[in-house]
Amino acid sequence: MSIKYPLATFTWDEAEYQALQDVIASNTFTMGERVKAFEQQFAKQLGSKYALMVNSGSSANLLMVAALFYTSAPSRRLKPGDEVIVPAVSWSTTYAPLHQYAV
Repeated sequence: MSIKYPLATFTWDEAEYQALQDVIASNTFTMGERVKAFEQQFAKQLGSKYALMVNSGSSANLLMVAALFYTSAPSRRLKPGDEVIVPAVSWSTTYAPLHQYAV
């Protein structure tokens, strides 16, 4: 007996294609109303006051390090010399934000 597993599967439906077309037709690909609505809904789901959507994990890393560096909560503030553990093998954008803010 031979079981075959597809490399990729098709899961989008008409609603997802329509959502793409709506964004394309709006000519607003970033910071539009759908992004704002998603951020608000995501924040609400997490029980947070705010949520911010970014374009990549690299941007998320930079934003998080900046937030820790500039936080108004002294006990949570990232300071030069603090130990931050990162993966040994990773993209440079995993540790570059730490160097940018905390050196």
